[in-house]
Amino acid sequence: MMIDRADIAPLLPNSLGEETPGYAFALMVADEAQIVCQGLASLGHNVEITSDTAFRIASVTKHFLALTAQMLHNKGVVDLDAPLGSHLEELTGVQAAVTMRQALNNSSGIRDHLELAMMAGGALDQPISRAQSYELICRQQATNFEAGSSYLYSNANFFLVTEAVERVTGRNLGDLLNENFFEPNEMTGTSYEPLHLSVISNMATGYVDRTDHFEKAPFLTELTGDGAMVSTLSDLVRWYRYLRADPDGLFAQISEITTFTNGETAHYGLGIFTRPFMGSPVRGHQGLWPGYRADLAMFDALDIGAICLTNVNTLDPTTLTRSVIGKQMVQSGSARLEQPKPDADALAAMVEADIFLNTDTLEHFKFSVDQNELIMEISGWTFRHPITGASEIVFKVPSDYLKLDWSEAAEGRVILTKINGDKVVLEKTTFVDQDEALKNFVGTYRCDELNSAMEIRNESGGMATLRSAFAHSGDWIVTPITDEIFTLAQNSGPWPRQVTGKLVEGGRSVMLSGPRVKNMKFMAEAS
Repeated sequence: MMIDRADIAPLLPNSLGEETPGYAFALMVADEAQIVCQGLASLGHNVEITSDTAFRIASVTKHFLALTAQMLHNKGVVDLDAPLGSHLEELTGVQAAVTMRQALNNSSGIRDHLELAMMAGGALDQPISRAQSYELICRQQATNFEAGSSYLYSNANFFLVTEAVERVTGRNLGDLLNENFFEPNEMTGTSYEPLHLSVISNMATGYVDRTDHFEKAPFLTELTGDGAMVSTLSDLVRWYRYLRADPDGLFAQISEITTFTNGETAHYGLGIFTRPFMGSPVRGHQGLWPGYRADLAMFDALDIGAICLTNVNTLDPTTLTRSVIGKQMVQSGSARLEQPKPDADALAAMVEADIFLNTDTLEHFKFSVDQNELIMEISGWTFRHPITGASEIVFKVPSDYLKLDWSEAAEGRVILTKINGDKVVLEKTTFVDQDEALKNFVGTYRCDELNSAMEIRNESGGMATLRSAFAHSGDWIVTPITDEIFTLAQNSGPWPRQVTGKLVEGGRSVMLSGPRVKNMKFMAEAS
């Protein structure tokens, strides 16, 4: 297997080239690495990306935390099956009963603290300390679902495990990682860096692609084991070899998949994804942070893998790794490239709809088609995915869903299958008159769990402001979907932010839901 820049070039956004932000990529065949790098680590200083350039790896950090927790569990220092509340006395109610294992496998239902901060008026470009994040988590009186019953990705899970590990051991997580993993594997360019103020050798600058120019990505949020690590491609190649050898069996332990209370199995272990790709099992994790993206993927049955680090928001490393590996799998005969013929009538019925909406969960999708790819607009993000059947997509990359079925689109509905097997029916919905519907939502609302306020105003087509004790994120765009349901969106940051609101209790309250925080109640203030 051979790879060079020509293999990767067709996968890059048109705005990227030799003199722009770029990537560091490694194709792994057993323990052998083929490395390809392109682009600049610093536009201002014209420094090229190499295998020793440091990047923030964001959520790839999570499996390092999971390995640490599993190691401590094996030594009897912590109990993964004990409630988090036994270590963190500030946690109360249902959150306190969640186990460390449920947190690490994202079956806890605990709301994501980054999204909580967003709903409270915060943003990644505003200072949010670890103490503020912890206080926000501890204020929550409800979870997204009963622990163990479902799956929903939440950074707060790993925040809380970090807090518990540090309290039990009396040591900083960075010291534990350095002692047990970085130093033994000679990962000299890897470190644990929770703060944005750190000066880091050979560090790539993270950029936001604004189409006609690049901006430095903002980052002021303090991180933990949810995403605080910095690493290089060279170090992650060494790390890949360690995971492949798994000398102490830790990686196998954290790779054991989750079983839900209904008997269904997940595609997530402890801090590690396990979702198949083209019929082959894959273990690994992705990372996303303003200006940085990362992916580490191991295709165990074929003994191949890929690692990709990027320093710009528009370059998706998971697309690169899956495309390169998929091509290798087809060429080797280990997989076939399926080209199903979509049901044209069902597809047309789905694409022509304004939106598909579930009025209870507030999940909503908008669809379009580009050749044999379905383009999905979800919570402000746009995703592309190959059509994998006559009227369905079986998601090939990690997400909160397993499958999308649009065989009943002509009847006005599509069906999502969630990770735990639950079905969510989305109904075809036509947008209401915006000006008239907006009047229903105008007012000021308060949320005790966020200690924040939301003001919706009938100006400039509909605007909202979210404020809390520690943050104020500026104006959000209000877009009515129905007379009772609307979206709040803000696109000024490093990536789009969107939540959906619904009037409840006869208009006395608004329930906000986002991708990782469900049913946050805001009470209307008396006018």
